[in-house]
Amino acid sequence: MTNENIFLREFPIYKESMIKILTLMISDDYEELVKNKLAYPSTANEYRVAVNEFAHLSGFVQMTQIPDDVLEDTEVFSLKGDRVNKNTIEVQLWFDDSESDLYAVFCAPINASKLLHLYDIRVM
Repeated sequence: MTNENIFLREFPIYKESMIKILTLMISDDYEELVKNKLAYPSTANEYRVAVNEFAHLSGFVQMTQIPDDVLEDTEVFSLKGDRVNKNTIEVQLWFDDSESDLYAVFCAPINASKLLHLYDIRVM
């Protein structure tokens, strides 16, 4: 399997979908994300607990939108191999208008930007 950073030239095709997903996360509407296949394989409650537990333990009040200039620096990684053929994007989540150590991992099949979805939430 090879990992290739395809930088900003690929990000604009994902930006609209990513902002939609982040907006639903901020409004705590994880059921909508899962129902519309914008978040999987975890359940709505698993995503919610990951975000809320992190916020609580870190002293944050609320997840907030990532500034546009920060999103513009997002990198897209292409993963290709025998069993994998997708683009991944890791985005640092913001709480109370500050960056945090919590990241959202988004995935989409290569050449299928409309299928971008939240895959995982992890502390880095």
